[in-house]
Amino acid sequence: MGRTKTTKRKAVAVSTAATSVTKRTSGPDRSKQAAVMVDSHYFKVAKSVKAAVIKAAPKAVPAVTPAPLLHSSRYFQRPSPPPLSQEDQELGHILEAEKLARVHLRQDKAACDRTLACIRSKPGFALFFIEMFQHSEDLRDPHVRPILIQECLKDNLFHMVIAVILLNKTRGTVAVPMFYNLTERWGTPEALSKANWQELYDLIQRLGLGEKRTTALIELGQMWLQYPPVTAQMLRDNPEQARQQRAINAKLARKKQRFSKVQDEDMLPIAHYPFVGEYAEHSYQIYFGGDDAWKTVRARDKELVRYLKWRWAMIGVAYDEEHGVYDHARPTYIKNLIQELIKYNPYKTLDMWSAELVAEQAASSGVA
Repeated sequence: MGRTKTTKRKAVAVSTAATSVTKRTSGPDRSKQAAVMVDSHYFKVAKSVKAAVIKAAPKAVPAVTPAPLLHSSRYFQRPSPPPLSQEDQELGHILEAEKLARVHLRQDKAACDRTLACIRSKPGFALFFIEMFQHSEDLRDPHVRPILIQECLKDNLFHMVIAVILLNKTRGTVAVPMFYNLTERWGTPEALSKANWQELYDLIQRLGLGEKRTTALIELGQMWLQYPPVTAQMLRDNPEQARQQRAINAKLARKKQRFSKVQDEDMLPIAHYPFVGEYAEHSYQIYFGGDDAWKTVRARDKELVRYLKWRWAMIGVAYDEEHGVYDHARPTYIKNLIQELIKYNPYKTLDMWSAELVAEQAASSGVA
């Protein structure tokens, strides 16, 4: 009697243990683990318990064969984009995105094919592509694009140096009208080198630092004639004489702390002129330094930073003063940048310059 009760207790305990193991164990090995515990040499359980455990175990799930990868290399031709289904053809945004891709990427067939494949195969990419294209067009709008006086003078290096001397620590609304008045009277190095000091001072004194700027401008005209900037064209036409002149200019420039450790071949061509510092250096690199020189500039001037943000965004890159280049230009970033650029409307500033010029002319002629 006692032996029968003990056997029943063992059977109940083993059944409970098997049930808990079945719940905890997952995968195709569940029945095997439960069967091993049931058939141990300590306990002998009824076949019905073992059958119930095995029957509760799930069947093994067959493995799914992954889809073949699309390889692209010079040895394997990339497959053509999949055709659009009838349902997708009725979606206007897909057709619009395809049209934009074919028109604006027609010069790069590989890029066009990749874009078309993404438009047809990835949901939502067509809307993303259209939005990015619209933002890119908005960035080209004249009311958004930053306009600096340096860009207007990119064909005249001498005038650009005069402009940055006047713009240094001065608002453009005041300095730019003054620049045009100055260059009308002393627009060449010869004329500026012989300018009357008092007349020049009377013209630019309202900018601040009147005495220093006047002296610097006259010295600029004199040094431009004696120590002309060495350009890439001069190095091609007369390499030996140009290198000698570059070494002389670099020696003068190294008297400034900013350029004290710069080698001759890396020296800024205008570094040796008075009042030329960080602002003038960055302006030269952006507008006169070549195709990719602007990408090396980390400006701190707010107008140059605004221009660099716009120019990086035009090629799809996010930029700020603190980090430089730091991310892709996403739609939200471009939208915020456009709002920032519209807030500083270049046409509004030009209207202010015109208004100041009219007011000055009216005051000089005695018209109220």
